[in-house]
Amino acid sequence: MCSIVGSFDRETIVKLAKINGYRGQFSWSITMIDPMTNYCVTEKGLGELPLDKIRIPETCYCVVHQQAPTTQSLIQESIHPAQIDGDMLWHNGILKTKTIEKLQAMYKTTCEWDTKLLLKHFIHTDNLDDIDGSFACIAKKDNELYVFRNDIAPLFVDAKYTISSTAFNGGKTLQSNWLFKFDLIDGLQSYKQFKTVDNPYFMEI
Repeated sequence: MCSIVGSFDRETIVKLAKINGYRGQFSWSITMIDPMTNYCVTEKGLGELPLDKIRIPETCYCVVHQQAPTTQSLIQESIHPAQIDGDMLWHNGILKTKTIEKLQAMYKTTCEWDTKLLLKHFIHTDNLDDIDGSFACIAKKDNELYVFRNDIAPLFVDAKYTISSTAFNGGKTLQSNWLFKFDLIDGLQSYKQFKTVDNPYFMEI
């Protein structure tokens, strides 16, 4: 498990980061996003999230990711968000081995980090129908922000654009199987629907 939290408010970020801490404290990242330009500045580190480093400039939106060790390599390069040039992806979940192998073959890469492979795929196409595994994500592509999840991975959001992997007071479950454009001024805008490949919790009656 990993966790993603986002808010304009430092007190909210700190509170939700603590609530989500049980989901993993192998590594952390703090990203500040300018709502007008979507320009991002990220600080990353290994170990427990240092709450004193969370300082949100006025008007900026903050995304904090806390990571469980879902990859083989315990290295700085596998700390979220995955980044390719200016595009970025924060991910809670894990892709199945067959999907990782398919993406490796598709993009002719030996990269084993499922988050970076998912970002590479998202850069090339917004079709998520063939991604098997669990994922709840914030993404930045072509300087636009997106948020999405499939049926398996949780993500909650409120009217103030607060985001959390764990339920919180006032938050509602983000609708699954929809790709939303995430405008930090105008809010969520439904963009494209996709399907969960294999939901182990679904039982057909």
